[in-house]
Amino acid sequence: MSRSPQEFLAHRAPIITIASIVVSIASIVVTLLGIVSDLWSVNSWLAPWLLGGLYIWALLMIGYLLMSRAPSRIEITGNATVRWQEKRRQWLSRSWRFSRSQRMWAIGGLVLMLFFAIPVVRLVFSPPPIVVETVSAGAGPGAVAVTSDALWVTSLESGTLSRISLETFELTDVIAVGEKPFEVASGFGVIWVANVLDGTVSRVDPITREVTDTIPIGLSALTEEEREEFEIIIISEVPSSANGLSIGADSVWVPSLVDRTVWRIDEETRKTVDVAFAGVGPSSVAYAHGAVWVANSGEDSVSRIEVGSMLESDRIRVGRSPAEIVWSSFDGGIWVANAGDNTVSRISPAAREVTDTLEVGVGPNAIAAGGAAIWVTNLGDGTVSRIDVVDRKVTHTIDVGNQPVNVVVASGAVWVVNSGDGTLSVIDLDQF
Repeated sequence: MSRSPQEFLAHRAPIITIASIVVSIASIVVTLLGIVSDLWSVNSWLAPWLLGGLYIWALLMIGYLLMSRAPSRIEITGNATVRWQEKRRQWLSRSWRFSRSQRMWAIGGLVLMLFFAIPVVRLVFSPPPIVVETVSAGAGPGAVAVTSDALWVTSLESGTLSRISLETFELTDVIAVGEKPFEVASGFGVIWVANVLDGTVSRVDPITREVTDTIPIGLSALTEEEREEFEIIIISEVPSSANGLSIGADSVWVPSLVDRTVWRIDEETRKTVDVAFAGVGPSSVAYAHGAVWVANSGEDSVSRIEVGSMLESDRIRVGRSPAEIVWSSFDGGIWVANAGDNTVSRISPAAREVTDTLEVGVGPNAIAAGGAAIWVTNLGDGTVSRIDVVDRKVTHTIDVGNQPVNVVVASGAVWVVNSGDGTLSVIDLDQF
């Protein structure tokens, strides 16, 4: 027994009505929560499903209304061709005679289609960026540096520096350095490793793949002659630590979080030649614009230290618990990852004040600059945030491994160290 379109739809009208109400309520909730703004930049994993569902629903709304205006039956008797043409003419003439409520439904469907047309096209032609490669980095990786032919990855657990071939991603060498190698950097043709627990910096020759020098950092490491040279009087001995690295002005700059100092290592003599005092808990340094910029994790500030005088000239308030700091050559700004309030601060070196504060993921603990973007690892949710330095907004949030703790931009890619699962996530810059 055949049914007319009206009879077919009449039996399903309650289902269609309920589905329309549910989707309408869901759309309103999504809009109120502000998720729609994220979908337009295609950042959310929910985007393809939500956009696709709403778009299909909009098409069904219009199709339902058109079918509801179809003739009850098309009977082919006598001259079939003439009869069909007559019914088709009646159908087309009646299809646009909607009631007020039907017109509202049709307009609603068209509005939804137009509203979601742009993000749907973006999903098809500009899919969200993804990790293109995952490289094994051993147990407890802490930081990574990239040279022309290799990855250099520190292991917090074993106190070693691993060399991984950039061509094959295979481990080629393991070099013993200090205790808890926290940071690594490439500069002056060698590899520098900051060992946080024993307060030293290891200098590694990438050709011989051996430690050529171990340089002590911190007030407790000074000899009597050095204390007199630096005019330092130590009342009580405290352990030293090497918490970060920055290359600039023919020097290697190293903060010591425990004794609130920043040390300058001469590249030629491979010795500490100067020291400056910063704020509470200096955790990271960046050299830029003839000064050293220090993130003070213990007092939510950044210190600016003049290289010539080695004295603090400014102290700038930023977000809570600044973990790492970096200079962007693209816009000239100083960018700070604030782990305590899930933000990133941008400092103008000229004005020496914060110009922008951006929200990122949970627990931003490492930051790197590359091209026209800033890259931030979010320890708490296993993601990397990409910030456009021109628009100064987060454009992408990318899922990486477990507990990302370090990030560097080099060789056309973003390299992320995932301490929780012992891997490196590789994000190809050609995706952006």
